[in-house]
Amino acid sequence: MTGVTAPADPIIVAISEWVSQRSDADALAQRWQRLETKLFKRCKHLDLTRALRSGLPEARELRALTRKINAAEKKLERSAARIAEMRATSGQGALAKIEMGLRIQEPQDCEEMAWVLIKSGADELRAVLERR
Repeated sequence: MTGVTAPADPIIVAISEWVSQRSDADALAQRWQRLETKLFKRCKHLDLTRALRSGLPEARELRALTRKINAAEKKLERSAARIAEMRATSGQGALAKIEMGLRIQEPQDCEEMAWVLIKSGADELRAVLERR
């Protein structure tokens, strides 16, 4: 393996994968919002529930996107739980764990997994840095 260096801390790879999946899920959510706006402009005469249940192309795509978003969120939650169980072996890994927790927490008021990640990441960063 000439010139290829694997990350020293496996948690960095796991978090990079999670961040990529989070970005993909966020893109689906943005697409959903654009379609919702388009549908409601088109169906001003219908209430929200009836518009979403209609056979219009936008409504069908919204329902499909909802299924994809729900599946993506479940996968992200499982990945976050697995990452929370991992131990960082470097300051960079512990910091990545804290930053991931902050990414989870930022758009919402309260996410339990964010607290678990931030707390354990901070504890691990402290322990790693004290060993230096």
